Amino acid sequence: MTFKEWKAWYSDLPWTVKWFVVLVLLRPIIDNFYWVKQINPAFSPLNIVGVLTPVLIVASLSSRTIPRRRISGIDMMFIVYGLFVAVNSIIMDISFPKIDVIGNSIKFITPPFLFIYLRRAIRSGRDLNGVLTTFLYSCIYIIFMLAYENLFHPLQEAHVTEGRGGGSRFIGEYNDMMNYAIYIVGGLLISGYYFLKNIYRKPQTKYYTMKFYVILGLVFIGLISIKHVSTWAVCLSLFFLIVVFNFKNLKGFVIVFFLVALVVAFFADTIYKEQIEPLINKEMSVVEGDAETSGALNGRVGRWERYFDIWFDEMSVIDRAFGVAGSGHRASPVMVGAGMHSDYVRNLFLVGIVGLFIYIFFLFQVAIRLVKFRIPEKFLILGALSAILLHSISTLPLMYSSYLYLLFSIFSYACLPLKDAYSSITWKRDRRVLKGRMVIPPPAETVRHTG
Repeated sequence: MTFKEWKAWYSDLPWTVKWFVVLVLLRPIIDNFYWVKQINPAFSPLNIVGVLTPVLIVASLSSRTIPRRRISGIDMMFIVYGLFVAVNSIIMDISFPKIDVIGNSIKFITPPFLFIYLRRAIRSGRDLNGVLTTFLYSCIYIIFMLAYENLFHPLQEAHVTEGRGGGSRFIGEYNDMMNYAIYIVGGLLISGYYFLKNIYRKPQTKYYTMKFYVILGLVFIGLISIKHVSTWAVCLSLFFLIVVFNFKNLKGFVIVFFLVALVVAFFADTIYKEQIEPLINKEMSVVEGDAETSGALNGRVGRWERYFDIWFDEMSVIDRAFGVAGSGHRASPVMVGAGMHSDYVRNLFLVGIVGLFIYIFFLFQVAIRLVKFRIPEKFLILGALSAILLHSISTLPLMYSSYLYLLFSIFSYACLPLKDAYSSITWKRDRRVLKGRMVIPPPAETVRHTG
C-alpha cells in the first residue's frame, strides 16, 4: 500500500477506527514516556492510554458508524477467555486493592476488548493492509532511535549478565528491550508478507523486493543490538517460513537461497559464536548437566518452580482449574503479574487450566483457518501465530498492547470470510443509516488485492 493509498484509506475511516490507527502510529513515541510512571502515575501517557483504550473501544462498539458482525465460534472462544480474565481480575482487585494490582488488571482485560473491537474494525484485505502499513510507518521512529544508539551511545545502560555473554543491550528510552523486539519482529513479518505477495503476483515490482532486503538488514542490526534470545528464535522462524513458502516459486526461492547461502558462507560462524551462543550458554549447560535446571531461561525456571510449589501445595482444585484470584493467597498478585516472564505460566495462574486451554484452543482455531488462504496470507497468519507462541515461552506478549495491535489485526483478518478477506470494501459505501438503524451492506465484490 503506497502512502497515497494509505492516506485515502485513512480518510475513508470513521472516527471509531481512526483513533486506533493514530494510536498504532504514535505508540512507539508514547512508550518512550514510561519513566513518567515513576514520578507521577496520574500524568503518565502510558497509564492514560491504558485507561482510555477500553473506554474508546466500548464507545466505538456502541456507535452506529461501525457495522455489527455476527459472533462466530472463534469469537465466542475468545469472549469466554475474556470473561475468565475479567472475573479473576475483579476478584483480585477486591482482594488486593492496590494501584499496581488494578493497573495490571487493566492490562489483563485489554486483549479481550481489543480482539472484539478489531473483529469489527478489520473487515477486508484493504483494512488489514492499512493497519500493516501504519505499523511499518510507526517503525520509522524505532529505526532512528536504534541508529542513534548504534552510532553514538546507548540511551540507557542495560547490562547483560556474564552468563549471557556480558556487554550491554540497547533498550532506548523504553522499560525493556521488548519494545524494540516488537517492531523488529513486526517489520520482518510485514515486509516478508509483501515480499511474498510480490513474488506471487504479475507483474512483479522491485519496490517490495528491495524494501524486504533493506528491512532484513535493519532486523539483523536490531537483533544484535537487543541481545534477546527469544526474539532471535522468532525472527529465525519467520525467515524459515519465508524460505518454505518460496519452494513453489523458483525465482523467489533462488533469490532467498542465494541470500541465505551468502550469509552462511561468510557470517554464520561469527554470528552464532558472537551473538547466539552467549545467549544460550545457560540452557546448554542445563542440557549437558553442568548446571541446575532452575538456572534455565535466565533463571526463570527456578522462579516458576517456586510458584508452582505454591500452586500445587497451597491452592485448591478450583483455584488450579479457574485461576488463583479466588484463593486470596498473598502470592496471587505476583503469580499473575509480569514477574512470571511467561504468558503460558501467567495465564495458567490467572485463568487456570480451563482458561489456558480455551486460549490455546483459540490460537489452534486461527491456525486451522490459514489453509483457506493464498500463500502470502498463509505466511502472515502462520508468522503471527509463531511470534506469539514463541515469545510466550519467556516473555509476555499479551501485556504489550503495541504487539497486540499487529497480531490481533492479523488474527481478526484470519477470521474473515474469504469474500471479505480478498476484497477492498470501502467504509464510505457501508456507512448507510436509515431511520437510525444500520443497513446491512451488499456482498463485497472480490477483487485482485494488490497490497
